[in-house]
Amino acid sequence: MLPGVTPPPTVSAEYLAADGTPAQPVRVLALNGQLLIQGAGADRSVALRGLRWPDQAARRGHLRELVLPDGARLRATGAADSAAWDAWQRQVGPGSGWRALRWAGLGALLAGLAAALLLWLAYAQGLPLAARGVLALVPTELEARIGRATLEGMDGEQLAPSTLPPERRRQLEARVAAALQRSGTPLAYDLQWRRSRDGRHPGPNAFALPGGTVVVTDELVQLLEGADDALLGVIGHELGHVRERHGMRLVTQTGLVTLAIGALIGDYGSVLAGAPVLLAQGAYSRDFEREADDAAIALLRANGLSPLALLTLFERLAARAGQTERAGEPDAWGIAFASHPPDAERVARIRAAAASAAHPPP
Repeated sequence: MLPGVTPPPTVSAEYLAADGTPAQPVRVLALNGQLLIQGAGADRSVALRGLRWPDQAARRGHLRELVLPDGARLRATGAADSAAWDAWQRQVGPGSGWRALRWAGLGALLAGLAAALLLWLAYAQGLPLAARGVLALVPTELEARIGRATLEGMDGEQLAPSTLPPERRRQLEARVAAALQRSGTPLAYDLQWRRSRDGRHPGPNAFALPGGTVVVTDELVQLLEGADDALLGVIGHELGHVRERHGMRLVTQTGLVTLAIGALIGDYGSVLAGAPVLLAQGAYSRDFEREADDAAIALLRANGLSPLALLTLFERLAARAGQTERAGEPDAWGIAFASHPPDAERVARIRAAAASAAHPPP
């Protein structure tokens, strides 16, 4: 997955306007320091800074209520909605971290640290192996359903239908299919084209979802205009994620961690309710990304192309980032997340692959 496609934290709630209008269902997103409220009865934004979030003492049963500066309210009710709200608030509000731990007491803090250490050991040593075992039991239809549900969610919030000319899409689809055929590694995949709904996020990007769906944005095609070899390499990177089932492996590993946390703290409800948010924000590991880079390099080589074509992506992304900074626009969806190997490392590996192809060992 290219950096910068992580969806913002969202939650479902009811919106009660200050004028007494009946409650309306809305979707609430936290993005760039703003709380975005979207629904048939409301479409507004409120600064996150200064909001008075419901704390533990103010909660009544399953009721969660956030009062906005103008007197309007956001409300969640019911066990499932309140648990989802709590998981969401822990990500975007101030009612988490050291403040929450202070109220929980020193004993809870020590227990949490011990649990974190155990989870880290389990993650580093046993989680990948366990996830592979579970993954072998996952039906392909379930994997496809997860991918479809994820794309539907992104279509509702971040993505819009592509405006690329149909002929251009067909040309790119034919080239990808021919490249895979020449590589001798057939693969079931579904290439989808989208654009950023707001014109900025996720911007130039491509990403793979469980079940074989690969999404390419119009902005990426435009960024790599005149460099179709680089675009083929990027799509080959995502096809590497598909071949290795990285998306479903991420879901499986995160699910195992979620269940382990529930067993340690004895609170399955809130943990499981927050799992969709955690999964939506998951990022591929560095090992996954290296495997996908290797797949892109192999696809280019099999088609008589130099892996150096991939460097065009880094060059144009860097130039675009510089333009964004000069325009004074914050780049909240930057191209360097911690989960990805540093750009310098990836560039060095690509250059080494190109050099080894040019000078094979005797």
